[in-house]
Amino acid sequence: MELRRVRCLTSIIFLLCIFATSISIYASTTEEARELDRQCKEARAKKLKPIQESKIKHCVNVQGKSLDYCQRYYATYGWGGKSGYAHRKGLFEDLPVCIAAFEAWKNRER
Repeated sequence: MELRRVRCLTSIIFLLCIFATSISIYASTTEEARELDRQCKEARAKKLKPIQESKIKHCVNVQGKSLDYCQRYYATYGWGGKSGYAHRKGLFEDLPVCIAAFEAWKNRER
């Protein structure tokens, strides 16, 4: 009877250790993925800003629209998103840091 209790307690402790380890791995990979996402967003913003500014200048100077309208219209240019049921691919999602972020999220979900 005593041997059964020891085995049972040993099994429970073993399972708790495995569970605690998996949670800490999950947390660290989630934080890493979030940090890579942040770096990706910054890198994309840096590359998109000149393009957006160029589009806004063209909108004001050539199309004759107001600066306020053009700034609102092109504020999200290049970021991608959803249009109905379709996903519009954003520009510069193929930067190395963005690919690393995608891979980090994909590996975390396994």
